[in-house]
Amino acid sequence: MPNLKTSSAATGLESRTLSLLSTRYPAVVDLVDAARECARAHQTLLNELSAGRCRLKCFKQGRRWYVRLVDLADYIDAGASTTSVSKPTPPRRRGRPTKAEQIARRLGLGTEVR
Repeated sequence: MPNLKTSSAATGLESRTLSLLSTRYPAVVDLVDAARECARAHQTLLNELSAGRCRLKCFKQGRRWYVRLVDLADYIDAGASTTSVSKPTPPRRRGRPTKAEQIARRLGLGTEVR
């Protein structure tokens, strides 16, 4: 098996995630398997790829998307799957904004006052 080192491990230390993944998968992984390892839906990764928002380095061969095992391990180690979940923004209310909301927007505060 080839020597699979992470790109971020310049000191020569192999990532524990990479060593675990290399026992299960070859050097190139299908996007379905990569999504399973990241605990994400396959369609979510496809949507992010088409929108250009996917932080996972993927490449297309024919009709299918693939991920290098080294890139998958870096993605998991970086915690990109947990950082993508952010605090949901409250839905915008219908109608004209209140004076407080107009002033806050004009001052650039960005917080909505209800």
